Order: sequence, then structure tokens, then C-alpha cells
Amino acid sequence: MENLSILDVILVFQWLGAAAFLLFLVVMSAGLSRLKSVESNDYSPFVSVIIPARNEEENIAACLDHILNQSYAPDNYEVIVVDDHSEDATFELCRFYANGNNRIRLLSLGDYDGVSPKKAALQLGISASRGEIILTTDADCRASSTWIEVMVRHFDEETGAVASWLLVREDARLLSKLEMLDSLALVLIGAAGFGLGRPFIANGANFGYRKQVYRELNGFDGVADYVSGDDDLFLQKIVASKKWKCRFAADVNGAVYTLAQRSFKDFLAQRSRWASKGGIYPVWLVALQISIYFYYLTIAVAAGAFVFSGFTRVALIAPFLIKLVADFLFLKNGANKVARTVKVRFLFPAEWLQLFYILVVGVRGVWGTYTWKGRTYTRGKIEVD
Repeated sequence: MENLSILDVILVFQWLGAAAFLLFLVVMSAGLSRLKSVESNDYSPFVSVIIPARNEEENIAACLDHILNQSYAPDNYEVIVVDDHSEDATFELCRFYANGNNRIRLLSLGDYDGVSPKKAALQLGISASRGEIILTTDADCRASSTWIEVMVRHFDEETGAVASWLLVREDARLLSKLEMLDSLALVLIGAAGFGLGRPFIANGANFGYRKQVYRELNGFDGVADYVSGDDDLFLQKIVASKKWKCRFAADVNGAVYTLAQRSFKDFLAQRSRWASKGGIYPVWLVALQISIYFYYLTIAVAAGAFVFSGFTRVALIAPFLIKLVADFLFLKNGANKVARTVKVRFLFPAEWLQLFYILVVGVRGVWGTYTWKGRTYTRGKIEVD
């Protein structure tokens, strides 16, 4: 051991990390295999769809068109749009829709003292809602025509929350193709947690829960000041209560689709926002995140050493190549569940994109400062003037 170089030590930790990561993917694959879809259910409650919106004039019309054209009975759901101080034509567009359709209600968010703006918007929408079931989505998303029907189908008397697929729509840009793969990995891991009976990740763009559960847990109390977490932090509150079951709607007909970020800067800001609440996750999940972070760090160091060695020490990148193959198999299997394909030529750059942004946002999200939709956040909380 005394003769081992720093690179040798890094390589040892990289191999150990690769072995642990492979085990992690095996467990996640087992979780995915346990997911089941509910084909029918006589339950047909009144549903409230809550859509927070800020500066979404380019997207809100398409979002509302998809929500208004659902297979669920038109008189059995309402749509509540909460305008979050938009500086464009979002409010006017929503008002036009609301004036022409009595299923749409438009609210304006006022002060949000001590609460993140999005959570404040959701709180306002939920307080005004009439639904037994609350479904949330984002203003830049397009819901499948059977979205409400599929989500409701997965609620029974013991179920307090239901999550489902959020899929990124690809376009001609390379970034969108890489983001699709990265987002697919995240949603598959989240779905696997449900399959294993230990849900820990959901996305508020495709999430639902009983209003009763929201009230029992005092909504977002305890996590309200974090910019993100209206989904996974609230999900973790439900799980911790041990009173309600949480399910994943594995039917792709329950999917919601979102657009890829317009720029790499926006992509990093989004991921930083998501990472900002990682420090208040359950202890076991924090430990998992830290382990993955340092595993990725060893990959980056080993890759740099491989380059500086004149590309001669192949052993330095062998664990990364093994990870690449394992990720491909995991993603390929998961993609089949959502009618997607994994193209090998995009996977390699996507791996490096993920490696880079995790190393950056792992620090930036928790301790740094970033801007999202015209607002500045520090350490995951909004800056107060």
C-alpha cells in the first residue's frame, strides 16, 4: 500500500464506485420491473388541475389546449392558473381562455412572504380549488389527452399521492437530445423508487395528491422557503407520515411532455434549482447523493489523468466505460416503457454532460447563487431586496 500513487488510489475508489453504481442500477431495474398500471377504476372524483405560470406567453396556450381536451369528463375537473407576477402577456392570454371557458379560473399571486413563489402559487391555487384530487403541472408542459384519467385511475382509498412520467421533447438541437437522455434517467430512477416501495423523487409537472393529504400535512410547511421541492420534498413528507400509499402511474398514456431548455445556461440554472434542496433530503438519500458525487469526481480526475498520460493508461477510464454500458442497458430497458429510443451516438456526450453538471450544481445548488425566471436565489432560497 505504501507504494501506491495518488492515481492508483483514485483508480481503486473508482472501481469500488463503479461496482456500487452497477449494484444501484440493478436495484433500480428491479424497481422498474415491479411497476404496474391500473387498467380500470370506478373512482371518478372532481379534480383540480393547478398550473403556476410566470412569463410563459409562448407556452401557456398550448398547455391549456391540452388540459382542456382531456378524456376525463369535462364537468368533473377544473383548471386553476395562478399567474406569478408575469412580465409578459401570460396573464392576458390566460384571461382570454378563462373568459371563453368556465372550467378555467385565473388567479394572481400577491405577496409570498417567506415562501418560494411557486409554492406560494400552488398554495393559492389549492386554497381556491374545489377538487378532491389535486393535479399539478407546469405552464411549459403538454399533457397526454388521457392524463387526468390515468392519474385518477391510480388513486384508491389508501393512496395519497400519484406520480407519473415527465418526458423531454427532443428537437434538432444537440442539447435537447442530451437533456432527453438525462431527464429519462432521472424519471426512471424516480419511478424505480415507487416500484421498490420507497418513493423519494417526483416531479411537480406530473404529480397528484389528495387535498385531504395536503391539509393533514399542513401543505409545504417546513420546506416552504426552498425554491424547489413542491414535489419530492412534499412526497417525502407523505412517505414519512406512514399513513398513505404513494403510487406511480406507469402507463405512458399518463405522461406529460416538456420542452428542452433553450440554452446550457438555462439547463444549469434548472438543475441548480433542483439540487438546491438536496441537503434536507432524508439522511440515507443525502448519503447516496454524496457517494454518487464523489464517484463522479473520481471519474473526472481519472479522465484528466488519462489525457495527460498520453491516452496510454486505459485502466483509468475502464470503470467509466463499464458505467457507460450499464447506463445504456438501463436506459434502453426503461425507454421501452415510455415508447422512447436510446441512440448510442448521443449517449456518450450525455454521460459527460451529466458528469459535468452534477459536479457543478452539486455545489452551486446548495451553496451558490443562480437566476431562474428573472429571480435570484442563493442557497436554494430567494434573495430578498
